[in-house]
Amino acid sequence: MSEYSPYHLLQSPGEVDPEKSNISLAHNLNQEFNDVQTLVTQIKGLYLSPDCSDVTLIVEERRFPAHKTILSCRSEYFRAMFFGGMKEGKDAEVVLHETSPAAFEILLNYFYSGKLRFSNMKLPLFLEVFALVHQYGIKKLEDSMCEYLKHSLQVNNVAIIYSTAYLFALDNLMNDCLEFMDKNAVDVMNTEAFLQLSGQSLLRILSRNSFCAPELLIFQSLTKWIYSHPEEANMHTCLLKQIRLTLIKLEDIMENVRPTNLMEPERVLDAIHDQITKRTSDLGYRGFRKPNTNVISPSLGTKVIEGSNGDGILKHKDDQKLDIEKCTSHEVGADGEYITVELGRAYILNYIELHMVDRDQRLYSYYIEVSMDGSDWVRVINYSQYYCRGKQKLYFPERVVKYIRIMCTRSTVHRMFYISEMKAMYCPEAPEVHNDVIVPVHNVATIEENAHVIEGVSRSRNALLNGITDNYDWDNGYTCHQLGSGFITVQLPQPYIIGSIRLLLWDCDDRRYWFTIEVSHDNEQFMKVIDGQSLRSWQTFYFKPLPVVFIKITGLRNTANEVFHLVHIECPADPDNAHQSENVAISDVNTYPVIYTHPDLQNN
Repeated sequence: MSEYSPYHLLQSPGEVDPEKSNISLAHNLNQEFNDVQTLVTQIKGLYLSPDCSDVTLIVEERRFPAHKTILSCRSEYFRAMFFGGMKEGKDAEVVLHETSPAAFEILLNYFYSGKLRFSNMKLPLFLEVFALVHQYGIKKLEDSMCEYLKHSLQVNNVAIIYSTAYLFALDNLMNDCLEFMDKNAVDVMNTEAFLQLSGQSLLRILSRNSFCAPELLIFQSLTKWIYSHPEEANMHTCLLKQIRLTLIKLEDIMENVRPTNLMEPERVLDAIHDQITKRTSDLGYRGFRKPNTNVISPSLGTKVIEGSNGDGILKHKDDQKLDIEKCTSHEVGADGEYITVELGRAYILNYIELHMVDRDQRLYSYYIEVSMDGSDWVRVINYSQYYCRGKQKLYFPERVVKYIRIMCTRSTVHRMFYISEMKAMYCPEAPEVHNDVIVPVHNVATIEENAHVIEGVSRSRNALLNGITDNYDWDNGYTCHQLGSGFITVQLPQPYIIGSIRLLLWDCDDRRYWFTIEVSHDNEQFMKVIDGQSLRSWQTFYFKPLPVVFIKITGLRNTANEVFHLVHIECPADPDNAHQSENVAISDVNTYPVIYTHPDLQNN
């Protein structure tokens, strides 16, 4: 007798039992039942419902029936409370402190519904809920609320939001508030909320170079704060030290600062002495900070006050249609000739970019100075001993700047120095700089970085710099020179501190090469850094870092013919690619390197 199956009741004569068939049913129908929305609705329906409630939360006499499992799933704080071995895990009633019923009710609703409408709350209530979100460790919601606060900053609320961010050590929100206050310092100091800041949070504001307002006004605002906070007397001296008395006019010091008796007499006398004896550039200015924003712009009040055709560098140009006569210029070598820019206001800068006209092979040497008063100048870039061309990317220690001037000291082609474009800004992520020269991390011998091959023979002018290392043969993809006659020279657009070079020698057969590598800052005086002997394919060389503009590779011998072939050059060498090199060389300047096999290849 066969085993009973309920399906037999529905089976017609001749019908196949699906349990014994490979035929699948209902190919074209939805094969999944999704009832998520019903689940969400039912969980939401448990909000403030005593049904199945296993805990009552009490906030200032207000009672909230709730469910330990739901709260624990939504918050690590409640998970630890109810299932972490604490006594509340067994209690039917739990009293919550340091919150208001209104704020807790809103957050409790979020636990059950998954929604929280920010725009329905006024700022005080929003910040109460925000404090609970932080306390209960709801990170995703906290991040969303921080973003909302960032876009809600106004003069009258930024100090309140900053205080909250400072209290909870929310660095990103705190920095957003600080940057907003930097831009609106005068107006922010006139708000009541500014007077409610804690001493420590106020200290962080006043110590910033970018909190830019008249120093006398900063002192007067701090005076009001001190009178409003006698309980923080331990902070008064520290805060007063942030006042830069040297930036307050002498008559204002005598009439407005000294009578308050807040400043020690010695400090007042020192400030007066510094105003008389110190250089203007050493007075510790405050300035506006606009990260990654070019401040040389007519819309920001920039003016070119020295140089021919001053408007030239203030207008965007198409390099393909560049008219040299419309560029800003000055005569090279003429006494007192500069290109000078006056910014609309004092800015904190650490980067200047110049686009020097380089249609031909002209090279320039120059220096750049900055000033706050147009009289006392500080040199921030000195490339008077280097030959440069094209786009210049120049970093220097950040400082407050109102005026920028450039003087060209040498030109190889023309008596005029031309600039087609100029930028100045503050870059938060600046590279390492040594004696005004960038220490690059990535390869700068590239077309994108405006490097050029100025000596050498190739079917493609810059084949050596295009980054293609897997598409070369007997006729294409390399640069060469005849042994005993000539060399290959690469020119970087500006000096860089270079301590390594990586080469790909042409290796379509087993030939080997002998060659030297020399470097120079002016294409006249060269220093030999590498002496390569019997080498092939990929090679990486390390030597004492030094400023480099020109790299000259001279072939000495080739085991196959009378031509030296080079496929690729890179400087500095990318350490991640060094393992591809057949050999690595370590060299001291003016000494031959010791060649050794790279550790990764010793067993090959």
